Amino acid sequence: QRHCWTVAIGECSRDRGRRGLLTHEVCDPAVTMLPGNLSDKRSCFENNSTEDYAAMFERYTESARRVFFFARLEACQEGSPSIETEHLLLGLIREDQALTDRFLGPEEVESIREQINSRTPPRPKISGPVDVPLTNPSKNALMFTLKEAERTADKYIGTQHLLLGLLQVEKSFAAQLLSESGLSLAEVRADLALNPLPPEGPEPEEI
Repeated sequence: QRHCWTVAIGECSRDRGRRGLLTHEVCDPAVTMLPGNLSDKRSCFENNSTEDYAAMFERYTESARRVFFFARLEACQEGSPSIETEHLLLGLIREDQALTDRFLGPEEVESIREQINSRTPPRPKISGPVDVPLTNPSKNALMFTLKEAERTADKYIGTQHLLLGLLQVEKSFAAQLLSESGLSLAEVRADLALNPLPPEGPEPEEI
């Protein structure tokens, strides 16, 4: 049985058609709960409207959207009140093994997981459809992600853009982990330019 959720840019709810909220319905297995504070007009890009954010997420591939679902899941499992850059990185690792194996390899991926777990204080898990907002560094990662897609004139925003976005958030834990694993923004950009990923777009809507 498939369970459909109405995902509001300001809130996650199973109630459809709630007034005052811009909603986007998604269904399992690609359930995507977007962080609630993306409704804030100051969230990723100052002076942008809620409609601008909706347009941005419409450009995300299904794979990229699932990264947010897994990032939220990682945050809730460790009892974090917000989605940090390391949760986005863990979401990327869970969603796109081919990409992370290409640039990191299994040993580095395991090392990243261990370092994140060792830094996480013991907290009770968070359950239920609660709002788990993005931190400012995570919002900055989304800003860089969009800029990377625009830099290469890509129509859709994929997992490779998320990786490049995380690399650019200076002093974030995710950028630190990626740097210690031997990744640099210039090298990843160059590698993707020489060997681009196959084109991907959002899956067609069911009728």
